[in-house]
Amino acid sequence: MVASSSFCLREERKGRQQEDIRHAKANWDDYGKRKTQENRTMALTRDFRETIRDRAQREPKFRKALLSEAIELMLSGDEKTGRAILRNYINATVGFRQLEEATSIPANSLMRMFGPNGNPSAKNLFGVLAHLQAREGVNFELRPRRG
Repeated sequence: MVASSSFCLREERKGRQQEDIRHAKANWDDYGKRKTQENRTMALTRDFRETIRDRAQREPKFRKALLSEAIELMLSGDEKTGRAILRNYINATVGFRQLEEATSIPANSLMRMFGPNGNPSAKNLFGVLAHLQAREGVNFELRPRRG
């Protein structure tokens, strides 16, 4: 009888160990997938910036669409995404050093203004937008929506 109960305990322990191993493997696989996705994201971020810059330098319509989208997002209340797109636009076109010369706002301040935690004053934001519109040869207007 002792051998029988001892055998049952070993089988139970073995079953728990196998379950623990399956659980550990699943967690490891999830970890591997997350790490792979994080690595892809980092690689895509660099390629994305280069792609934006190259395309913006080649295609005037794309530049205008970026500028338009940034302004529309800010006006619709998604100022964080609007600032991010505007930052990409500035990096791809005029650059912060040239924008500093044109607006008399220090480049470091401009970078902070359009960064993730930026909070540009209306005066500075409209000054930058006025310069970018003039440089691009466009003029955006606000019109009320009907409907």
